[in-house]
Amino acid sequence: MGKHLRGTLWRLAIYVTICALFVLAVFAVFGQFRFGQRENVYNAIFSTVSGLKNGDFVRIAGVEVGKVTDISINDDGTVRVEFAARDSVMLTKGTRANIQYQDLVGGRYLALEEGAGGVERLKPGDAIPIGAIAAVMMATSTHMILPLVCALVAGALVWQWFDRRALWPLRL
Repeated sequence: MGKHLRGTLWRLAIYVTICALFVLAVFAVFGQFRFGQRENVYNAIFSTVSGLKNGDFVRIAGVEVGKVTDISINDDGTVRVEFAARDSVMLTKGTRANIQYQDLVGGRYLALEEGAGGVERLKPGDAIPIGAIAAVMMATSTHMILPLVCALVAGALVWQWFDRRALWPLRL
């Protein structure tokens, strides 16, 4: 009886350990924890951040390279966005920053692009000046609104089709 109980306890301990490791892995993936990556902190100065918040992604060409770490208002009314980017990312004096729509519900991210300007590398802690900040592009907002309009039109067409087929017992 004792051997059987001891074997069962070992199997239970192994099972609980595997489950705990799996839960930790799920939290690490969905919590977006990054282990062992060195990051450099930079700043970008904006006149408005229009929905950007701490923890939002920083992307270059759609690839995540960091996160927004702090947003604060300067004395002159401008907004300073502090962000961390992987140390393998090279930002230059010509780098431009803009705020892009991430999804249809208003999520945002900080997009970095190489623009006209110096090729001298920014040092950690340097700021991308307000003159190098591109406005949120109208094409982006139009690009995000178009699928919503199409979905609404498609929904209206489906409703008309069901209405004509008299599948709804009550007519208002």
